[in-house]
Amino acid sequence: MSGNLQRAAALRHIEQVMAAFSRPWYIAGGWTIDMAVGEETRTHKDMDICVFREDLAYAVGYFHEWDIQVAVPGEHRLIPYRSPADMELPRYCLHLFKGGEFLEILVTEREGDEVIFRKNRAIRMALRDFALGDAAWPYVNPAWQLLFKSLSTRPEDEHDFDVYCRRVTDERSKRWLLASMRTAGGNPGWIERLAISSLVIPPPQSASYPVRPGNVLYPLIDGEPAFRRVCEAIEHAKHSVWATVTFMWATCRMPDGRGTPLDVLNRAAEKGIDVRVIFWRPDRETEYLKTNAFWGNSEHFERLRASHSSILVRWDRAQPGYCQHQKSWLIDAGTESETAFLGGINLNPHSVVAPGHRGEGQNHDVYIELAGPSTVDVHHNFVQRWNEASERVQPDGRWGAGSEIDLAFPTRVPCRRGDAIVQIQRTIHSGRLANRHAAPQGSAFPIEAGELSNFDQYCSAIEAARTSIYIENQYVAVPEIIECLHQALLRGVEIVVVVPAEDKAPEQLSNLAAFGNFTLAGIAGLGDDGIRKPVWIHSKLMLVDGEWGTVGSCNLHHYSLFGNCEMNAAFWDRNSVRALLDELLSEHLDKDVSQMDARSTLRLFGKIARHNRRLFENGESNWQGLAFSLLPIIQ
Repeated sequence: MSGNLQRAAALRHIEQVMAAFSRPWYIAGGWTIDMAVGEETRTHKDMDICVFREDLAYAVGYFHEWDIQVAVPGEHRLIPYRSPADMELPRYCLHLFKGGEFLEILVTEREGDEVIFRKNRAIRMALRDFALGDAAWPYVNPAWQLLFKSLSTRPEDEHDFDVYCRRVTDERSKRWLLASMRTAGGNPGWIERLAISSLVIPPPQSASYPVRPGNVLYPLIDGEPAFRRVCEAIEHAKHSVWATVTFMWATCRMPDGRGTPLDVLNRAAEKGIDVRVIFWRPDRETEYLKTNAFWGNSEHFERLRASHSSILVRWDRAQPGYCQHQKSWLIDAGTESETAFLGGINLNPHSVVAPGHRGEGQNHDVYIELAGPSTVDVHHNFVQRWNEASERVQPDGRWGAGSEIDLAFPTRVPCRRGDAIVQIQRTIHSGRLANRHAAPQGSAFPIEAGELSNFDQYCSAIEAARTSIYIENQYVAVPEIIECLHQALLRGVEIVVVVPAEDKAPEQLSNLAAFGNFTLAGIAGLGDDGIRKPVWIHSKLMLVDGEWGTVGSCNLHHYSLFGNCEMNAAFWDRNSVRALLDELLSEHLDKDVSQMDARSTLRLFGKIARHNRRLFENGESNWQGLAFSLLPIIQ
C-alpha cells in the first residue's frame, strides 16, 4: 500500500480491531476503491467490513463488548441483536457501537467458492476474485461494492465510480461489473461509461466525435439491397433527406424501377421533404474524374431544370489532388427517427447489383444502416460540410431556392436504439473546414488542423488484434498499415485481406503470404457464359476478433487516410460484427459460418480460397462461393 493509505487512521484502527479475528473478513464500502488505487481519494464517514454468514456467530462473539444492533431493511430502524434469529434473511447488516466508535458489518452469502449478490442471487463472483488485499488489510473487490452503489447512487458513489473507471486496471473485474450491472439494472450512465472504458480495441483520441453507446447497425451487402433500403427510407421520410455524394453516373438506376437517383430525390422533395445533397466538384488535379461526377456543369444544371427539381445542392471541392469521398444518406435529421446510411457504394450501374455477382463488370460493396445516438455525428458532419462547402458563394456553386442558407448544428442526441458502441471517424485535410462547433455531448475539435481518426483507428485496431482480422478494401497500400498487419501475423493473428483481383497487389502486401496465417484473396462471379468474371472489391471494411468493426468510405491508401474527405463508422458490438461477417462469407464462401469462431472462420476462408485457386488455374468454374486466392499455388 502507498504511504498515503499507511497514514489513514481508519485503516490502521480497523487493523488493530480485527487483529485477533480468525475468520475471513474484508474492508468494504467506499474504502475498497481507495484500496484498489492505493490512495485515499475522499473522506469516508465510517468503516464497513464484510464477513460471511457462516461466520456471523463468531463475529458476534468477537464483538461481545460492543453494542450490536440489527438494521431492519426498508424500515430505517435498528433493533438490538439478541439471537441468530434476529439476523435471518433478508437482514444482512449490523451496526456496532462502543464509546465513540462505530463499525458496520455487512453479512454476505456464499456457496462454496462463489459469493452471492444478495439483491439478485443469479449474480455471483468467484471467491478468488472477491477477496483482495493482504492479511492486514483484506478488502472486497471494488467491482462488487460498485454493483451495490449502481442500484442507488449518491454523490460519493459517483466519485468512487469515476475513480474506478479512470484508475483501476483490472479489466476482468470491470467486465464482471459491466455484465452484472446490466443483469441487475444498475445505473444506465455507469453501464455506458464502463462499456466504453472497457473497450479492448481503443478508440482514437484524434476524432471529432465521441464514442457513443446505444446504437443499432444493420449490414447492407452490395448495391441493390443497399439502395433498395435507402430508397425505402427516403420514401418514408417525414422531414428531411440529406446526402453526401462523390460520383453519380447518368446511367445509374435505383432498384425496382425507381428511376435515377435524381428521380428518387425529386419525388421526395415534391412531397415537401427537405432534400439536400453535397456533390463533389473535382479540381484541375482530379479533372480525369469529372466524367462520372455530378460536378455542376451546364449539362447537370440542365438536368436539374428539366426535372423541375426542388432539391437543394451545394458543390464542394477537396484539397487539390484529393476527393470529397464521403458517401452518406441521413434521413429525418434531428428527430428521434434519425437514420443514417454510410459506406462505400457509389451511384453507378456497376455497383447497383445483387449479391452473388452473376454477370460481368460488377462491384462488390457495403453500406451499414445506423440508428441511435451516433447518427447525431453524421448530422453534425453534414451541417459542417454544407455550411463550409467551397463553392457555396460561386454563381454555379449551388442549386435551389434556400440553398444559400446555412444549417443549424444539431442540439440533441437521439435516444438509445440498441447495444452497439459506435464512433463516427473521419479523414479531413487540414485547412478544409474551420468551424470547431462541438457535436452534442462532445467537445470542440480543432478541425482546421484536419482529422486523421480513420488512420489512427485502423492502426490501433490492428495492433490490438488477438485472434483474427478480416479486411475488404479497394486498396491496401499504406506502408504503416501493412507493417501493422505484419506485426499481427507475428503474434499469430489469422488475417484475410480481400482486394480487387484485377489489380496487382503491392509487393509489401503480397510478401505477407510467407505466413501460413495470411490469405490474400479476390472474388469472381459467374458470367452469362459460365466463366468466372472478377468482381471489383470497392468495400472498405475491417473486422477484428469478432468484436469490433469499421465500415465506411475510407480506402487504405494515401489519399483516403491522409487527404480525402472520408467517413467511417467504427463499432464495438459482437452481434453486429458477427452479422456482417456471416453475411459476407455466406456470399464469398457459399457456406454458413455462424457457428464458428472468428479465427476458425478465417482459416476456413483461406482453405476454400486456395482450393478455388487450384480450380481457377485449371480453368474450372465450379467453385464453392466466389473467393479465390490471389497467389499462385506452389506445387
